Amino acid sequence: MQIDIRSDGATFDVTNEHKIFEGTEYEEQEFCVKCNRLTRSSLSKLNALSVRFKGSNEWTDNHAYDAGVFMRCVQDWDFMNPDGSDIPCDKKNKERLLEVAYDLSGKIIQAILLDMAKLDIEEAEVESKQ
Repeated sequence: MQIDIRSDGATFDVTNEHKIFEGTEYEEQEFCVKCNRLTRSSLSKLNALSVRFKGSNEWTDNHAYDAGVFMRCVQDWDFMNPDGSDIPCDKKNKERLLEVAYDLSGKIIQAILLDMAKLDIEEAEVESKQ
């Protein structure tokens, strides 16, 4: 029986060098987003919070799920305003980035989900060899 007892907190970086940015306008722009890894349990809770109902129909609001992943995972970044001043990584600015830079934030979300899945696979492989 598998039991996920890890706590959220392990961190990893998403940078412009991630394969998700290859061939995009972001590939040449240096940046780093510090991310908090979420447990499968936390991801399941986000998924449950993203379920919508209308009558007898049920569906997952992917935008709500992606926004939840972004808001929970992104802990810090090195984004700057055009004048060179730092953009603080706070709730307001995360929400703003999701609104005005959806292409960038969407790619960051994809990179986060890919990297967390990769870490889960690597851990499972290590555990299976023990």
